[in-house]
Amino acid sequence: MKLLLAAILMTPLVAGASTARADSSPVAEKACLAAVAEQTGLDPSKVSTIEVLTAEAGVLVTVKVEGATAPWSCQSDEKGNVAGVMFTGTDGDAVPAEAASAAEEACLEAVAKQTNLDRSKVSTIEVLSAEAGVMVTVQVEGAEKPWSCQSDEAGNVSGVMYMGEG
Repeated sequence: MKLLLAAILMTPLVAGASTARADSSPVAEKACLAAVAEQTGLDPSKVSTIEVLTAEAGVLVTVKVEGATAPWSCQSDEKGNVAGVMFTGTDGDAVPAEAASAAEEACLEAVAKQTNLDRSKVSTIEVLSAEAGVMVTVQVEGAEKPWSCQSDEAGNVSGVMYMGEG
């Protein structure tokens, strides 16, 4: 169920929405990063953009917050007028620390191997539990979109997939 929720959260929420390059909505993106930093009480350096989606209704920015178990979502217009900020996870998204650690480390290693990059070039965006195991979303240095990895709690990886094209 939570794996499905994560997949839903990574798809456009508005009919006709399309992925946009970060430079196509820089004002909205910057406003959303500032709004999420303010909402969480964190230094702005602790938040970063995962994805920017545009639609007729405005811009949806998915934001990684350091230490959060799931991303934040922010809606703004192109002029940077923020309409809302919301945490997309629940307390149930948290995975027991030992399970998260084993699955997370195994996934980071698997993604590094799949991309032929040094382990230092990959980092965790989020860790979610699901009936089928643990899903880890991974940022790869230089990649436009994140990678998704599924593992069991013991760290046995069952799949690694790039979430973008190519």
